Amino acid sequence: MSTLTIDQDPHDKPCCNCFGKRARYKSEKSLNGHSAIVCEKLEFPMPVAYAEDLPNALAKGSTIVVSGFIHPDCSRFAINLTSPNKSGDVDIPLHFNPRLDRHYIVRNSRKRGRWDEEETASAVKSNLERNKNFEVVVFVATEEFLISVNGVHFCGFSFRFPLNTCKRLEIEGLVDVSRVSFKNWSSYPEDNPERIPRIEFAKQDEEAVTSQILALPYTGNLPEGFEEGWQLEISGRIKLLPHSFYINLQDGAQLWPHPIIFLHLNPRFNTSAGENVFIRNARYGDQWGPEERTRMFPFTPGSPFTIAIRRGFDRLSIWVDGQLSG
Repeated sequence: MSTLTIDQDPHDKPCCNCFGKRARYKSEKSLNGHSAIVCEKLEFPMPVAYAEDLPNALAKGSTIVVSGFIHPDCSRFAINLTSPNKSGDVDIPLHFNPRLDRHYIVRNSRKRGRWDEEETASAVKSNLERNKNFEVVVFVATEEFLISVNGVHFCGFSFRFPLNTCKRLEIEGLVDVSRVSFKNWSSYPEDNPERIPRIEFAKQDEEAVTSQILALPYTGNLPEGFEEGWQLEISGRIKLLPHSFYINLQDGAQLWPHPIIFLHLNPRFNTSAGENVFIRNARYGDQWGPEERTRMFPFTPGSPFTIAIRRGFDRLSIWVDGQLSG
């Protein structure tokens, strides 16, 4: 069974101080009588909603599922994997920190009392809301944590500590934790064919299949594969300030283990070299193949487009708005 995936690359969001810290300013007089302003960072511990040791050491496939309820007056909460260090303090290999008042989620780590660099980019917007239930899944992949929020993959977070240092799960903030489950999954997201819609093909004497606007990221199954002589069309509109988007034909809907990608289409706008680039590639196992690029860039910000992928005897051809593009 083949799978179609479409998504756009995430954009970075502004960073801010990590959860639980505020600045306090005070005036002090020095020995010579002059005043000085001193800035101190103070810790305001949030209420602990859950704190337990991990039942087993984390390994590939380890999965933590946290379910609960967000209080109406909760502005932020945190899910932490913690690790004791030699100084008697606690390191945090994974800090997952939804900022409900700012509508995004910070990921970070802390070592010997110092926070590392925050990550805020994500493939989708946060769907966590006050006064509602939530479910967060933390999955251990090969080199990173994969995290989903309310059934939707949200982000990855590369390991910054050895996995065997993660000893405890702590949840802080104004949330009620109703359940914490520790599981082992063979793939991520957990295989659930009913969640993935089927892409229906029109026969030669039928009108083309149309659909409403689809939310990204979109994944759909091609139930009969992608046979010779078939054509798949994707229509949409480029955003006014685009970064990039991609379309994959691949052999499964999972993110881990990484699926075989038979075709990867990736238009990139205003790259670091100041150019627009239309990239085609494929991936088998852990290796990408050599990139193919075209001089013609058929996409314009704010304009509609139609991409047609045609299956020939021994190749795929790519058409954009009726023009051959690869």
